[in-house]
Amino acid sequence: MVAVTGTLGVPAAGGRPATEDDVDETVDEVLGEEAGRVAAARAGTRRETFVFAPEQGVPPQVGPSAHATRWGDLVFCTGQLPTDPITGELVPGGVLEQAEQVRRNVAAVLGALGLTWDDALVVRVHLADLATCEAFDEAYRAWFRGPLPARSCVGVSALALGAALEVEVVAAARR
Repeated sequence: MVAVTGTLGVPAAGGRPATEDDVDETVDEVLGEEAGRVAAARAGTRRETFVFAPEQGVPPQVGPSAHATRWGDLVFCTGQLPTDPITGELVPGGVLEQAEQVRRNVAAVLGALGLTWDDALVVRVHLADLATCEAFDEAYRAWFRGPLPARSCVGVSALALGAALEVEVVAAARR
C-alpha cells in the first residue's frame, strides 16, 4: 500500500500545502525503479481511434462513436449491426442473414487494421431474441479458422434499427 500524506493544496507535514512535485517525489521514493518501468511502458502507449468510410466496407455508425479504438496491443471494435455499408440500412432477413452481414462488417473493421476474426480475444454478442442463439452459434463457429475466442452472448429487449443482433469485438493488435 502506498500512502501519500497531504493532497494538493492541503497542508501536509510541515504546514505547507502539498504540491505535485511532493506527490511525485513520494511516489518515486516508495516505488523506486518500478515507477520508472511503469512510466516508460505508458509513455509508448496512446489511444488511437479509427473511423472508416463505407467504401472500405464499413457501414456508418448508428451513434456517436468511432468504429475502433486501439490501446497498446488491444483493438476495441464498436458493436456492429447488420447494416449495409453503402446505404446504412438494416439488411432484410432473420438472424442468419443478419449474422452474415455483421460478420462482414466486423471483418471490414478488423481488416482495415490488418486483423482478422482469428485475432479476436473476446466477442460480445447481443441477440434481440435469445431463442435464436442455437442458430446463431452454427453460423458463428464458421467465422474462425483457429480456436474460438472468449465470448458472451446475451439476450436484450431491443437493438438499434430493430436488428436481430449486434456484435462487438476486442482483438489483439499486430504491431
